Amino acid sequence: VEYLPTFLAAAVLLELAPVGAGLIVAARTGASLGAELAAMRVSEQIDALELLGVSPVRKLVGPRVLACVLAVPILHVLIAATALGSGFVAES
Repeated sequence: VEYLPTFLAAAVLLELAPVGAGLIVAARTGASLGAELAAMRVSEQIDALELLGVSPVRKLVGPRVLACVLAVPILHVLIAATALGSGFVAES
């Protein structure tokens, strides 16, 4: 029983928080970004960028990937803090 908080913290920090952050980014953000870029392809906005000489990957995909890369660690910290805080409250 005395090792339960240690095991809870290890499980949250090593397994639960990274998987939760990855699922949130992959499911929510991945689907919405894919739909948005597909709609831009259908409405020929990406073709217009290519005609202007602008790289669509650099202009459209790059900032979104950078945002996802920055959001995953923030989500990891938020999920871990919430889980550890609720574990602390439940233990008290």
